[in-house]
Amino acid sequence: MALKWVDQHPCQHLKFVLKTDDDMLINIRPLISDLRTLTGPVLFGNLYTSSKPYRDPSSKWYVPYERYKGDRYPPYVSGSAYVMSRDVASALYAAALDLPLFESEDVFVTGFCARRANVTPQHRSRLWLTKRRPGDPVYTCLYQNVLAVHKMTSHELVQVWKDLQGYSCNILDYFIEFVKYHFKELIR
Repeated sequence: MALKWVDQHPCQHLKFVLKTDDDMLINIRPLISDLRTLTGPVLFGNLYTSSKPYRDPSSKWYVPYERYKGDRYPPYVSGSAYVMSRDVASALYAAALDLPLFESEDVFVTGFCARRANVTPQHRSRLWLTKRRPGDPVYTCLYQNVLAVHKMTSHELVQVWKDLQGYSCNILDYFIEFVKYHFKELIR
């Protein structure tokens, strides 16, 4: 529906579209900074390049062989958050009209439709972090320079957003949070 709306409502000032889930922290300042450097067709997010369909019928993401015969999906970006330029949104919408619907939105839109529209999904060099488990600490300093963080509660979203306003961390704070995030299993 969003692709259709973007395609059918011309807005000359609209350059990019962000699709995101409700449990994502989107860090607007670094995102806008990155977007200002981009030209041409854009489709980026957390890129998966060799994902296999889930063939286990008990899986939430089960895909029977009859539904998709391939061993691997085309490259696609995670549906938790991705950005596309307006022209890409229109091209993906046009491609979607010619393809059978598929259960997984991210695979369908940024994989199948992108391939049909000759659009190559990209991974951005900025980190896309995921909180591993409920109760994991919130790393405001680490989050300051990333574009998106997944699996945030509504309370955490509000708190981190407030914390990020005018927040500036020093290199030591950043290093400590980086080590805690990446090596938390060893620290516990």
